[in-house]
Amino acid sequence: MQNMLKKMLLGLTVFTIFNTGCSGSESIDEFTESIRKDTEIDFFEQEDEEEISVVYAETAHNPQLAEFLADYYGIDEENCLETRYYYNYYDLNQDGQDEVIAMVLSEELTDGSGNPVLILSRAEGEFFVLESFAWAHTPIYVRESTTNGWRDVVLNIYGKGLENGYRIYCHSADGGYQDGESVLYDDLPRDVPMVQILSNNLIDDYDRGDYLTLIPEKDSRSL
Repeated sequence: MQNMLKKMLLGLTVFTIFNTGCSGSESIDEFTESIRKDTEIDFFEQEDEEEISVVYAETAHNPQLAEFLADYYGIDEENCLETRYYYNYYDLNQDGQDEVIAMVLSEELTDGSGNPVLILSRAEGEFFVLESFAWAHTPIYVRESTTNGWRDVVLNIYGKGLENGYRIYCHSADGGYQDGESVLYDDLPRDVPMVQILSNNLIDDYDRGDYLTLIPEKDSRSL
């Protein structure tokens, strides 16, 4: 996209030069420099944006995951009927075993800063918490870049007086993502390919009734 814009802008430069009577390499350089200074985005220096793959949350109810989330957040049975959850699988450390990135939405846990998100591993049928974010806004971005063998993760941060922006979390050698380095950007950094997970529109899903709850409606009838 940026390469195309560069060609278009250079073509406009040449066209304008011929139609304004400019001649010589010095005139071309001066005219090009004036365009660079007057253009809000510097097409001559900005790198092309890398691709983002969009992945939506899993649609199948996961009873083991739902039970773990309810226990972890202390959600009682009655509220489980109304608590929504979203999850995706992703191999963050490239060991051939998918981690689970899960988010819950409820009146008790959700606020203007987002929803709680867990990164989980699973072994012998048990879930283990690798990272717990108190608040996160969807979607969540997983970058192709790695730190200490783990994919870098990007969260959109805003609300509760937090500094707004996109924060890249890098995994630490001895801990999780929040123990490692992180950098805040005003705009989504798109210098490497990434996958956008939990990409659902949460409001539209709610309006359509198209979402999972920790206890599905069909199971609640037998309670």
